[in-house]
Parts: sequence; C-alpha cells; structure tokens
Amino acid sequence: MPAVLRVVSRKATGDGMTREDANATNGEINRRTFLASAPRHLLDGLRALMSDLRGLSPPVLDDQAWPLPRKVAMLDVSRCLAWGGGGCQVCYLRCPLRERAMVFEDGKPTVVASMCDGCGVCVEACEAVNDLGAMTRVSV
Repeated sequence: MPAVLRVVSRKATGDGMTREDANATNGEINRRTFLASAPRHLLDGLRALMSDLRGLSPPVLDDQAWPLPRKVAMLDVSRCLAWGGGGCQVCYLRCPLRERAMVFEDGKPTVVASMCDGCGVCVEACEAVNDLGAMTRVSV
C-alpha cells in the first residue's frame, strides 16, 4: 500500500515548537517540504498548460461547421378544429409572423414552412384550445 502524505499547516504550539515540527515527527510532512519534493517536470507541465489555456479563445460556431436543426410548426389537419369544420383560428391569430408564416384561407390555417421561425407560439395556442393538439414543432 502506498504511503499517504498529509500536508499540514504551520501553527505555533504553546511549548515553542510549531505544529509543523510536531507533525513532522509523526511521519507527516509540511506543505513546503511537499512542494519541494514534487517533481519539477510536473510543476512545469502545469504552468505550461495554464499558460496555454489562458491564450485560448472560445470556439466560434458558424452555421457551416455546426448545422443546428431548424424547427418549424407543422399542422396535422386531421386533428385541427378549423379543418374539421369548427371556427377555430387561435393558432393563426397568435402567430407573430401572421400572413407570412401562417395564412388563413377559407377558414383554414396553413403553415408556410419556408417563412416559419419555429417559435412555437402557435403550438402553445393550439394546445390551449384543442385537446388533440394539431400543431407540433418538427426539425427540417
């Protein structure tokens, strides 16, 4: 079993002897002795690593290197109240890009995927009035 070194602090005791000296007689070493005995190449390697880390800048994520999936709203017409003959237009009215990302023709909403920013406001609005949840967000 390898020996375990316990580093102790230097504090004076009442008899003029430091705790460091007293512990040294018990097989413990003080911090100064421990650091003096540490391999120099280890300390030099840590210093080099720290200086290298200080010089690094955070990586810049561009769209070409890290393509993140774009999300858009998708309407399931079989679950939509408006497409089922009801008078619902909540998703259309709540869409911040109304008339661009969502159009309302003949009493039925339609998502224009190329214009949708995937914010999900229409999905939340649909879920508030429709238990079936006709709107979802999908990756494209």
